[in-house]
Amino acid sequence: MRRQAKRQSDAALTEARKTGVRMRAEGYTAKAIESIWEVHPNTMFRWESRKREGGEAALSVQRRGHRQGGTAALGSGAGHRPPGDDL
Repeated sequence: MRRQAKRQSDAALTEARKTGVRMRAEGYTAKAIESIWEVHPNTMFRWESRKREGGEAALSVQRRGHRQGGTAALGSGAGHRPPGDDL
């Protein structure tokens, strides 16, 4: 039974992380979890580290990058000078 931890909804990914960490606590190897969840063993170790440092809440998905609908700061021209404009 293979499950892909990537490309899932935030809730499903968070649950996959919690399940993977729980499986490690139950004695599964990182390699076994890799074959089930299709994640690199280092990813599994990162999940364990996050849980140790911040509890289960630290396993929640945190979106990176720009928020949709926001305005981009690039290209606004405010305070920006082109290269070579040292006058």
